[in-house]
Amino acid sequence: MMPRTAILTQLAARTSEQDLAFSPNIHVALKIRTALADPECHVEEAAHLVQAEPLLAARMVAMANSLAYNRSGREIADVRTAVSRLGYQVIRNLAMALVVRQMAQAPTQGPVRDQAARLWEYTLHMTALARLVAREVTGQDPEIAAFAALMHDLGGFFLLSRAQELPGLLDGALNAEELAVEIDLTRRLLSVMQVPASVITGIEDYWAGQLGTQPASLGDTLLLAAHLAPVRPPLHEPAGSGSGLLAAIDGAMSDDTRQSLVEEADEAVGRLRDMVADAEEELSSLLTVMQY
Repeated sequence: MMPRTAILTQLAARTSEQDLAFSPNIHVALKIRTALADPECHVEEAAHLVQAEPLLAARMVAMANSLAYNRSGREIADVRTAVSRLGYQVIRNLAMALVVRQMAQAPTQGPVRDQAARLWEYTLHMTALARLVAREVTGQDPEIAAFAALMHDLGGFFLLSRAQELPGLLDGALNAEELAVEIDLTRRLLSVMQVPASVITGIEDYWAGQLGTQPASLGDTLLLAAHLAPVRPPLHEPAGSGSGLLAAIDGAMSDDTRQSLVEEADEAVGRLRDMVADAEEELSSLLTVMQY
């Protein structure tokens, strides 16, 4: 069997727009479609729904920065502004395109499904926490911080999408060499998906794992959010998990601030879980109709 490092290296080298077929969360995509059909849906609600699906969020921001939608030439790097710039109908169409692609794919089974669910849960917590850390600690734009959190582990979603066709790919946690290749893969994905350079730089700072003396950067924001997240990513530990960094992170926030952020993030993630659960019934009905 080919060594896992070699498999990962080949996947990174072949990364292209055509390879971006890793599965979105179909329930979230359906909820987005339904919510945006309601004329009373507020832009804040729409943005929070979209942020639950990293692939959709990335493509929305890239589209909002394209010539067709960015006549002013002002680049954006957050989902809320992308929602306002694109309009609900465009977003509904993107969401449904993802639903169709998901239905055309074979369902993920066994451990891979569990890992995908865990990565999604971790990403939800990272997104909620990054927004709050930006608001309360680092002074970064909360929506840009949330988008960066959504994007920071795209390589993990991509590897999970390839696990069934490449046996042994995800047997055990990634070692240091394999993790370096996954980071390269994520960097390529971010570039292919036209994620703004400022966000990629922030994610790269996060990978470096160096927290500023007075946390203020986008990378600092992601490091703090990862430290606070109650769910661990399935393929590797968050960046910079050494004792020295953890001590620095603990010194960056008071216990009261930490507790307050975690509680508020838990509430935000809980609301999103409820939204997804509501969509499951709609999905079941849709699939039943398609069988006839």
